[in-house]
Amino acid sequence: MRNEPIPGFKGQRLGYTPEVIHVRCDEPPQTSFLCINPYRHFHCCHLTNPSSVPTRYCCILPLFGSFTTHFTMTTATFTLPDLVSTCPFPLRCNPNLEPIASESNKWIDGYDIHPNDGHRKAYEACAFGLLVAHTYPKADGQRFRVLCDFINALFAFDDLMDEEHLVRDPSGTKKAIDALMNAFWHHDTHKPGFKLAQANQSFWARAIGIGMAPGTRRRFLEYTDHYCRAVHEQVTNRSKDIIMDVESFTRMRRDTGALKICFVMGEFGLGTDIPDEVFDHPLVKTMENCANDIVVLANDIYSWNIEQAQGHTANIITVLMKAKNLSVQTAMDLVGEEIQKRFRTYLDCKARLPSWGPTVDRDAHAYFTVLEDWSAGNFTWSLTSMRYFGKNAPTIRKSLVVSILPREQKTATDLRNAKEDVCVPIAVKQPKDTVTFILSLYFILLSGALLYLAHRNGRLRSFSALRMLS
Repeated sequence: MRNEPIPGFKGQRLGYTPEVIHVRCDEPPQTSFLCINPYRHFHCCHLTNPSSVPTRYCCILPLFGSFTTHFTMTTATFTLPDLVSTCPFPLRCNPNLEPIASESNKWIDGYDIHPNDGHRKAYEACAFGLLVAHTYPKADGQRFRVLCDFINALFAFDDLMDEEHLVRDPSGTKKAIDALMNAFWHHDTHKPGFKLAQANQSFWARAIGIGMAPGTRRRFLEYTDHYCRAVHEQVTNRSKDIIMDVESFTRMRRDTGALKICFVMGEFGLGTDIPDEVFDHPLVKTMENCANDIVVLANDIYSWNIEQAQGHTANIITVLMKAKNLSVQTAMDLVGEEIQKRFRTYLDCKARLPSWGPTVDRDAHAYFTVLEDWSAGNFTWSLTSMRYFGKNAPTIRKSLVVSILPREQKTATDLRNAKEDVCVPIAVKQPKDTVTFILSLYFILLSGALLYLAHRNGRLRSFSALRMLS
């Protein structure tokens, strides 16, 4: 927040688009202001969505009172819940991170997921290998490589669902999903033409070759099917501009987040063969749901800014804001509280677990650490990599304060093809709008001239003149 003297008879470049600033007048109530731009007029402006890129101009004009005044301009921000310091689980890291993570990046690159070098650099800046290291810290080198490939393939496929040609296309999404599931079900007989299906088939075949218990394989296929069905439902809702109610969205989010699949791959990473009676126990199911919710709710917190900028609504923050008429900050705080509740429920259930015998208990509790590692690891990775906050990640990790991005005009495909981006899809340069610039400058000059004439004549005639401009 800062105070700046604004000469009323001159246009002032504020460094923010008119749609993306907050202006609060510090003058007495009888003093009015008008913010002029080519699109709309604001009286005692209160605007939303701060812009990080100065692309347009606006002019603040006093309609009554002195020509020179002060106002307070506050960039719209929100504060992230402090999930890292309140997480009850320790952060761990797999010692096999490098060079395996880099090798996995080269592997996924072989499936033509990057349209250009800029996209490749942006993808690598997301540091998915670091996420794997934090969430599967006990996997040996061979299994860690498969897990890196799994996460790379999962994120590549999940991001594909947000591409321009699929984001609102249930039919196209269904074809991609069918190709993916066929690659898993028929990994030894079916050769998919879809490149990402080939990538998924590759890690899956290697996982089976290394050794995957029958129950683990069954759960993987079952939960992947749940994920695909939920993704298709999400795309269908998006194509119809449907925003779900909170309860329905939360249920669907447990599948679209793909955490059930990630937990199963944790079983693979440990090399365990846990009997179904453990997974069928009500306390274990509750623990899994809590761990799932913790990660996907946190993901929605961290990804909300870029998703709202792209016009995506499949986010619990957006759903809460719409359903309960909440501000961004209130919704963030509410979701943060829900995460803390899930922590308490998880720990309570864990304390009341029965014993299944020494061997099963050992494997079961090793699996429970996978659930816990996903919480601690995801929090840290989200604030460390450039996936959600771009170059600002180090600063945001310390302050937890985020400036709200303006609504992007680019499509998801444009975002992926941006050669100068640092992170997908945050650091996108706003397109220059020559027409908008010229119109804005014209209004600034004209408004300044009108005020100057009014001042020289000793009367303030700008109000009626400005009304003619609207």
